[in-house]
Amino acid sequence: MNQRLHQSGEIRLGVECCIKYKNKILLQKRSPSSKFFPNYLAFPGGHIDVGEDAKTACVREVMEETGVDISNLDVKFIISSINTHVDKQVVWVIYAFRVELEDEVIPINTLEGDCAWYDLDALDLNEIVPPVRDYFNELIRSVTQIFTSAMYENGLKTVSSAT
Repeated sequence: MNQRLHQSGEIRLGVECCIKYKNKILLQKRSPSSKFFPNYLAFPGGHIDVGEDAKTACVREVMEETGVDISNLDVKFIISSINTHVDKQVVWVIYAFRVELEDEVIPINTLEGDCAWYDLDALDLNEIVPPVRDYFNELIRSVTQIFTSAMYENGLKTVSSAT
């Protein structure tokens, strides 16, 4: 008998946003004290609050973590990803969005981490949070919606799938 997802651990809903400007993306270097993947580069994002839909949470999290207001821009849903962290007994259901800016903005830094623009041609994917590596290129370039699922133990992927 197959185990149900909610039997794998606490379900957490989250969002992340790929913010592009020309050939650059805005990433956040996660705090060294982060519970999940400290010191890795990640897209701005976080938890979905009670009463929020995923897009509203995305806009809020981007503002909180970067100071960038994307509320009046074309924020597009691209990917849904389920990441099971076996060792932490946590399942993250992530809704990933993308938005393209017409002008470069200066991001702020927060307790969550330091934000900076990264050139796509010079970016080392090994610095990216491991679950995001599975769909990084699709989030950057794709116009179709993608659904992924992966399992991690001690930060290392053990199983994955994509449709």
